[in-house]
Amino acid sequence: MSEAVRSRLATLNLGACDETWHMLGFRPLSHPDPVIRVRTAGRAGSTNRLQKASSKTQVLQRYMENNPGVSISVDGDVQTSLEVPQIQESGDAAEVNEEAEVIDPEAADVTVMLGLPDNQKICLISQLVDISGEEEEDVTGYLLQKMHSKDSEEDLTGDRSSKANSVLMGVEPTPSQLITLLIRIPHGGAFYKLYLYAVPMGENIMGSIPLLYTYLIDAPLRLTAAEEPYIGARGGEFPEKIARRQEAERQLTQKQTVGLVA
Repeated sequence: MSEAVRSRLATLNLGACDETWHMLGFRPLSHPDPVIRVRTAGRAGSTNRLQKASSKTQVLQRYMENNPGVSISVDGDVQTSLEVPQIQESGDAAEVNEEAEVIDPEAADVTVMLGLPDNQKICLISQLVDISGEEEEDVTGYLLQKMHSKDSEEDLTGDRSSKANSVLMGVEPTPSQLITLLIRIPHGGAFYKLYLYAVPMGENIMGSIPLLYTYLIDAPLRLTAAEEPYIGARGGEFPEKIARRQEAERQLTQKQTVGLVA
């Protein structure tokens, strides 16, 4: 790690900033510890199950799929190519090549679940920041915030093992209000900060909204054929966030055009 990254990690204050977090009634259901290490294999609840390679041919094939322009023969020789050859073998692994994966619009690498009491109305703003480079980078496009009520029948997307973990901890997994933060990891071998800002609804928020909680997300590299690239690395930002940004840019351009005409 660079000196800048080491410095950020050494001075990073994690968890609740003060008692306001508890006073507002927040309950960390899925991750009671502010340090989250992203699993490199086996996303529970995902329809895209990770398949472990059972032969050298499969390992080479998956390497080529993740490295366009490079082909590897079965004997291990490396050569450049504009097209990736399709390798097949007999037996259970005969069908190695698959159609391009269609990623669910709300598929996530990490799901953070928070609970709130029914009578508490909160304005919550979340932010995701990549702290692994020389300069911190806002990657909030890879973060999607969802709200659910206890009456909602909508299932949660992403890592649904959060519910099971809550039950094991003896915590009610479905409080009156449920906040779900879906997080995609842009790239592995990186650290991310997840900031949570909140203020009671109706309170004057003309100024800055106070920071209440900070998570540190450790996303290790995925090094084996059984560890597919992160959803964020394959699918990019959440389509919903991209659409919102494009709409905001369109409205801004429209206002600027109207201003020039006036």
